[in-house]
Amino acid sequence: MTRLIPSVLFTLLIMTGVIAKTDKAEFGPVDRLIVVGDVHGDFERFKAVLKTADLIDSDLRWTGGKTHLVQLGDIPDRGPDTLEIIQFLMKLEKSAARAGGHVHILVGNHEAMNVYGDLRYATREEFEAFSTRQSKRLLDDYFNAEVDWVKKNTPKEEWPEFDETFREAWFKDKPLGYIEHRQNWMPEGKIGKWFRSKNAVLKIG
Repeated sequence: MTRLIPSVLFTLLIMTGVIAKTDKAEFGPVDRLIVVGDVHGDFERFKAVLKTADLIDSDLRWTGGKTHLVQLGDIPDRGPDTLEIIQFLMKLEKSAARAGGHVHILVGNHEAMNVYGDLRYATREEFEAFSTRQSKRLLDDYFNAEVDWVKKNTPKEEWPEFDETFREAWFKDKPLGYIEHRQNWMPEGKIGKWFRSKNAVLKIG
């Protein structure tokens, strides 16, 4: 029951929002190329890699000059810092471009999974990073909407027992920030739209 409404909603959004302006996918030879993959929500190690490669300083400012940094995808899931990494990369794209460099973000399977609602590897901390003062109300409203949908669209003999046990089980996998996470990652959400503008394949040189 808890999967039906989101899957239908995300499918419709993807069908109506598949066209997005995409980053340039082919470049000539460059003087310096750094490639990093599978960050998976670990901002500390990602920062350490970029500092070792002399791409950022201690204040997280771009120091790579005309270097091209390629992030191969799989930023989200498994680790707690996904939102922080994405916000950082959004800024780094701009500062690298001003210096004549380039930050390329590619779409991996985990980005795609988050856009279309496959959250099997998402962590509680990833959801909670999106939480606001409205998170509890949003979750309550979502729960009530799903219960209403089931009651209106399925025979009564197929209803689950809408008791406190059912409610607790429903909320167990949906921490505060869950709704905001989904709003941001939907195809037309801020993060979903950003990733839809990225390539899955890139040619440099």
